[in-house]
Amino acid sequence: MKTERLAVPPIPRLLAAVAALLVAPIAVAQQTLVVGPGQPFTTIQSAVDAAAPGDTVLVTAGTYPELLDVAKGIRVIGQGAALPYYPLHPVVDVHDVPAGETFLMTGFTAAGSSSSATTNLVSVHDCDGAVLLRDLQQGALVRWTIAATACRQVHARQVALFSCQNTASVTVLENCLVDVANFSGVVVHSGALTLVDCQVNGGNGIGGAGVWVLGGVLVTTRGQIRGTPAGSNASPAILCSGGEALLDPSTLLLPSPGAQAVSGATPAIVPFASLRTSDDGAALSVQAHGPAGVLFATLFSAPSPALVTPFGITWLDPLSAMVLQFDVFDPTTRLAAITVPHPPLPPGTAFALQPLVFDGGELRLGVPSVATVP
Repeated sequence: MKTERLAVPPIPRLLAAVAALLVAPIAVAQQTLVVGPGQPFTTIQSAVDAAAPGDTVLVTAGTYPELLDVAKGIRVIGQGAALPYYPLHPVVDVHDVPAGETFLMTGFTAAGSSSSATTNLVSVHDCDGAVLLRDLQQGALVRWTIAATACRQVHARQVALFSCQNTASVTVLENCLVDVANFSGVVVHSGALTLVDCQVNGGNGIGGAGVWVLGGVLVTTRGQIRGTPAGSNASPAILCSGGEALLDPSTLLLPSPGAQAVSGATPAIVPFASLRTSDDGAALSVQAHGPAGVLFATLFSAPSPALVTPFGITWLDPLSAMVLQFDVFDPTTRLAAITVPHPPLPPGTAFALQPLVFDGGELRLGVPSVATVP
């Protein structure tokens, strides 16, 4: 008698034709404002000011010495564009994005050269809507810093970070590198910060933990967190002087030689569900990670205002969320993956996704993710 590996309900995965029907309503045609030499707009800010919620600001190749101010849900997409380093001032100030709107910034490089590491600050504050930061690359020694304050939904993926500061916000970093020169790379002042498949390095100079939890909640899965690699300033991977930390067992902690992995409050070690998502313009790919051998569903919808449910916080629209897959987390790797083709969609089209775990008769939402079409 043949034994099936997965005890999964007979619900088929979505085919390309079905996916096309489901994702089409998410993409709403809006105008595109083009920035660059010889284009209708010569500065990014002028295009941002002219854009309406849902519009796209497309920035062609070049270096734009600007300080950007954005207070609405638009897409700012760089195609070989760079923003130079400015000291002691946000290069990008995103604020007051209303609930139900989504701001996206993607495809920019931090321009400039320096003999020591410097940072382009992206300040995100007082936003009820979703703020998405994507593919922000390092230029020479100039990296990015995200400072999130009083925001309900901040999601960053593949950002080369100098540091991340989280205050009274719900922030998810997915597949990001945080490499600070001194002190701690990630600081949780309050709110909740989740690290999914990130590499966080503590300071190489003065030294510091990879993550410093002053208050609120740190959640981390996959990836690694490192203290000061060498020298006399030994430091833990995580310094938890306030608040609390929740670690999935897959998290790798690398303290300085002779230092504790975690200093301060003892973290809770609990397996939980998370996603790594990506889109190549033709298909949506999802790699789920969660408790070994447990049944789960991946749900998706257009991004929706954050909502507290009996199963956890969600970024899905409960009235339109659909099931993308049913599967069981592999007993060994704890992974499950799916790829769903879709028709061509406008750049910056966003999908909110979240795992729902069925474990011991209980339902639990995992970490939310947001995929965007390049």
